[in-house]
Amino acid sequence: MVVAMVIAKEVAKEVAKMVTMVVAMVVARVVAKMVAKGVYKVEAKVVSLVVAKVVAKMVPKVVAMVGSKVVAKLDTKVVAKMVDKVVSMVVATVVAKMVAKVVAMVDTKVVAKVYAEVVAKVVAKAVTKVIAKVVAKVVAMMVAKAS
Repeated sequence: MVVAMVIAKEVAKEVAKMVTMVVAMVVARVVAKMVAKGVYKVEAKVVSLVVAKVVAKMVPKVVAMVGSKVVAKLDTKVVAKMVDKVVSMVVATVVAKMVAKVVAMVDTKVVAKVYAEVVAKVVAKAVTKVIAKVVAKVVAMMVAKAS
């Protein structure tokens, strides 16, 4: 009885340590992967959409400010520069938003799945190690007592 209890306690301690470590690692990895994927997706589709909208809004403003005749001359270069600026701004904000969303998403669902598997594996290893250690200790104690 006593041995079983001691083993259980030790195992619980070790497992708790391992689980927290593993969770932290897994979360970090998953978040990194998701963010990478998210960012790549964003760059192409979302940005082009958003940019199109933003540019569409900005062009009439620019035209109004500068005057349509001047714009007709400057048109391509100026607009191109403006578009570049807008694109880089938009990309930054969109990516930032995505990363935030991804992190929020990842924390709960994905991690729960991935981490259940990983934790199970790690816990199994940890348990066997701990049991071996504890058993060894207990056996050593018993042997000492016996002799």
